[in-house]
Amino acid sequence: MTDVPTEVEKTNEGLSDSEFNMWRALFSLVHGDGVVAKEERDFMWRAMEENNFSDSQKEILEFDMKKPAGVELVFLNITEQADRVRFFDLARKLCWCDGDFDQQEQEIMSRLEKLHIKKSDFNEMIKTVKFELESTRPEKNPDYDPMEHMMKDSFFSRLFFWKS
Repeated sequence: MTDVPTEVEKTNEGLSDSEFNMWRALFSLVHGDGVVAKEERDFMWRAMEENNFSDSQKEILEFDMKKPAGVELVFLNITEQADRVRFFDLARKLCWCDGDFDQQEQEIMSRLEKLHIKKSDFNEMIKTVKFELESTRPEKNPDYDPMEHMMKDSFFSRLFFWKS
């Protein structure tokens, strides 16, 4: 394979374009510090095995493993807000998997967070968040999930920080 395939075969199998571009951005991020650690290679191969990529999507990702696409350009093709949020969750884990979240990776993540903020529809985000007025004590609310509560608090802290 000499040239990167540019078109993803349109079939019923494979991931949506948005989710596929999320994975492409992650694979590109791996190369951000100029060193691809064993843990990062393992992450990419595991992702290839555990996700329902089409054959053409796998071909593109295999190329990206060797010669990454521009992470910012691919990130801009992540059209679904949920995929961008998932990208950041996985990216932070990926950046730390080699035990070193270095300066280059931090700068890339900072640029991507700014792009994410520009593309985010804050009004839509706020509409989708379920506000609970019930007590957070488990005996009052058996569906209370402390991790979900913490994530919502974190989300709103970041949301209002970036809007101000």
